[in-house]
Amino acid sequence: MTMRIPLTLTTRPFTVDEALNFGISERVLEGKRFRRLYKRVYVRRDLEVSHAVRIEAAALALPCAYPSHVTGLRRLKCDIGPKFPLHFTTPDPIRTRLPGLFIHRAEEMPPIDHGSIIPEACWVGSALQLSTWDLIIAGDWLLTNRHTTLERLHAYVDSAHGVHGVRPARHALTFVRERVESPRETVVRLYIVRAGLPEPECNINIYDGECFLGRGDLVYREFKIVIEYDGRQHLTDIGQWEHDVARHEGFHEAGWIVIRVTNAQLASPNALIRRIHRALVSRGYRRSAQRVV
Repeated sequence: MTMRIPLTLTTRPFTVDEALNFGISERVLEGKRFRRLYKRVYVRRDLEVSHAVRIEAAALALPCAYPSHVTGLRRLKCDIGPKFPLHFTTPDPIRTRLPGLFIHRAEEMPPIDHGSIIPEACWVGSALQLSTWDLIIAGDWLLTNRHTTLERLHAYVDSAHGVHGVRPARHALTFVRERVESPRETVVRLYIVRAGLPEPECNINIYDGECFLGRGDLVYREFKIVIEYDGRQHLTDIGQWEHDVARHEGFHEAGWIVIRVTNAQLASPNALIRRIHRALVSRGYRRSAQRVV
């Protein structure tokens, strides 16, 4: 008779000790129904081993180490940076080698929260693995998804003397903004800043007198210009598309210039900057723009 697998062991990684507590022997674990991911860590063979499952399994294999750096951000579902190797941090001086893992050793551990290094420390550590732009995108993402606040990021960076990655993180933090709703919005904003143009505000409510017109992605209130990033969902979601059309018509009727940006247009950032610059000049802006790539 085939042994029934407890439901709790069918959806996640588990240790040999957990299996033994359910009456599943090590011999059964070596059979066809299970797959070993790390030493003494298994999953049911038909379970999809997603990146999140792999991180969870590694955490079980390293009980004194915690997800950190880019891996700590990815554990929060921040899809930025390389997936492998997985990065963990531990105070344990004993050398442990596992395939696909990079283990950092810290004499003084960063704070731990919910089984992982806190987001602020993961973000600073990620400065060793990410470009400045990706680090800014990750910072914006953490704020938008309420994993931290701008105040907490500043406080951690200010206190992280001598921590690896703190210098590039300190530079990147000057460009991290609140109210950013997509990574592409961050990219558009950074191209604008790199071109030497005024930095627009992020996701600002726009009014015509007391009449609410809508919220703009990137807004120049002084020049009455709004820059909107149109992602794929704006085309595939009919309701979203109709809402955008009505909103943009309202902006135009109130005298606003609307610049719509698609993903394809981001591949030609200099052309995009020329469009934005022309709109600014038409509203009285007098400075030139720089090439961005």
